[in-house]
Amino acid sequence: MKAFLGEGSFGVVTKCRDTKNNKTVAVKVNKSDPEILLQAKLEIFILEQLRRLDPDRCNIVEWNGYFLDGERICLNFELLDQSLSDYIGDRNNQGLPMREIRPILHQLANALFHLGSVGIVHADLKPVNIMVVNRSESQVRVKLIDFGIACNTSAVIPGDCVGTIGYCAPEIMLGTPYDEAIDMWSLGLVAVELATGVPLYPGEDDYDVLKFIIETQGQLPDHLLESGLYTDSYFIEDNHKEQLRRGPENGQTLFVRLIKEMLALDANQRITPSEVLKHPFFHPGLSRRTPCTDMNSTGGELLVLSQQPSSWKSHGSQKFSCSFQNSVEFPQKRDINTSANPSASEDDLQITKGTILGDHHVVEAFLGEGGFGLVTRCRDTKNNKTVAIKVNKSDPEILLQAKLEIFILEQLRRLDPDRCNIVEWNGYFLDGERICLNFELLDQSLWDYIGDRNNQGLPMRELRPILHQLANALFHLGSVGIVHADLKPGNIMVVNRSESPVKVKLIDFGLACPASAVIPGDRVGTIGYCAPEVMLGIPYDKAIDMWSLGLVAVELATGVPLYPGEDDYDVLKFIIETQGQLPDHLLESGLYTDSYFIEDNHNEQRWTFKTPEQFQYETDYRSKETRYIKLKCLDDLEQLLKVRRGPENGQTLFVRLIKEMLALDANQRITPSEVLKHPFFDPGLSRRTPCTDMNSTGGQNLVLSQQQSSFGWPEF
Repeated sequence: MKAFLGEGSFGVVTKCRDTKNNKTVAVKVNKSDPEILLQAKLEIFILEQLRRLDPDRCNIVEWNGYFLDGERICLNFELLDQSLSDYIGDRNNQGLPMREIRPILHQLANALFHLGSVGIVHADLKPVNIMVVNRSESQVRVKLIDFGIACNTSAVIPGDCVGTIGYCAPEIMLGTPYDEAIDMWSLGLVAVELATGVPLYPGEDDYDVLKFIIETQGQLPDHLLESGLYTDSYFIEDNHKEQLRRGPENGQTLFVRLIKEMLALDANQRITPSEVLKHPFFHPGLSRRTPCTDMNSTGGELLVLSQQPSSWKSHGSQKFSCSFQNSVEFPQKRDINTSANPSASEDDLQITKGTILGDHHVVEAFLGEGGFGLVTRCRDTKNNKTVAIKVNKSDPEILLQAKLEIFILEQLRRLDPDRCNIVEWNGYFLDGERICLNFELLDQSLWDYIGDRNNQGLPMRELRPILHQLANALFHLGSVGIVHADLKPGNIMVVNRSESPVKVKLIDFGLACPASAVIPGDRVGTIGYCAPEVMLGIPYDKAIDMWSLGLVAVELATGVPLYPGEDDYDVLKFIIETQGQLPDHLLESGLYTDSYFIEDNHNEQRWTFKTPEQFQYETDYRSKETRYIKLKCLDDLEQLLKVRRGPENGQTLFVRLIKEMLALDANQRITPSEVLKHPFFDPGLSRRTPCTDMNSTGGQNLVLSQQQSSFGWPEF
């Protein structure tokens, strides 16, 4: 670290020298606060999508990835010269001449155009979030930075306050539905500030800013005010008073004409980035044409795409908010329930049978609960359909988690939910300040389905199609770069238990994440189903889902969990007693290895697992034996199945498959596409059905859609 460049509620931005390549970079160091960590993950998701764009030609900051510093997430960016705010200040806030404004404004419109091409709203455009690349260049180049509260256009949440006071569009302040046009409003204000040297609508509160807007541009039309969640915080309804309207204005310069189009009060009438780029203000006759203002390269027909690799194949989604210094926090328009109770109940959320959620969803029953809130069965009064609604608490951290889930669910819209064995998502709505996710209603969890068989396990002929469908789900999740991260019987639903063969779907993407943005040490999943690399803080990838699927498969066959436990220590102990210890080279890379192992250079293995007595002395946790079945090795599973169910066709192949799924080294673990081709699923062993057709799910053809909850398992 060489210097401090800035700070905010998230943490600090520092100037650092990378000792590996001697390059100087800007590093954004996020605090280790749980809410800020969630926000950092959201920013990583957005930055991953922006890898598709060429940062130089699209006028956005170049992101070099992230790393961990203890529990802090650090984002690495190219180092730029100075903020546009400082650049304006260096001119004594007297404003810039038109010949200087023109290329800067064009570059910023170019940035917004390309953000729109990948479905991203910046949501906090202002002079301090615009950087001058090199102030000594004759033709100043600028880049847009800080995607900390950026979001996807397809998942913006009305009433979600984003941005900074003085630069927010009216629709944000009033809680009316908004889209990417909020960035154009902010750009209009930046343009005025470039010309005058001072902000047009400075204010310490949204009330002041709205007052300045009305005094300058007039009041928003009634039809817009009527749709605002917060309109009555600033306006009084008066049906007897006609709204004053501004008369026709005198002709203005091209610049002012452009500003008026950028600052249209009605977002639907606001000029778009591609229209700005073609505006006569940028006519070559007014200013010498430069590469960054070349209409042919940025006029709307040709997108400037990066040559970098990226895991993102199409436009994503997700709307999130959390603001930094001088920014607007999530609105506290009414009391928020922030109960510390780790599980929710209908009483916590004040939801009972008959409660109407979001205007037209009537609660008929409660399906599940968790720390996030509740899952309810509801009837949609508009179409009389019955659906499952996941109601998230209005706690700020849970709201961020819900937005992460929306981000993932938007990615999954690319997949056909029926052919890919994932739950169908019908979108979301708001119930007050609670985010409600709408899903298709399914029959029962796989955990309950196993329980209905008295936990005796399923025969191979019934297990086979279920396991194939789940491998199919993981294959397609991998095709869009998603890790589920919490696969277990409670998160697998039977579509209709009366069907034969049974059809299943994967649900609950509350902990899911892009495979390219997993964070080592991030604790995901449920105790008893987590892969060793998650428990030990070893860098992990989508192979964690295969480990969990292996455990689900054993549970399907035996009727009981293989590695039940109340603490990760117990689960690791059970794994080691059954499968042996992880190799030293893996243990050495674990952030939490020394919580469970003692380093001993005198033994054959460098690490020795702590005894229950040692672990209890250090943590005050007393290890418990909670296993229903104890295997000396995974090969013993075959004998167990023969004793419990009698010999069945495919048992030997099944155990062979389990061993490949539960490989301790994730790099040696079988992949979903390999599972789908495994001889355990040979048609000769089981009648081929549509859901187990190798030709449709064997790894060559992805099943794509034509479309544009956290459930825990109880103890026995």
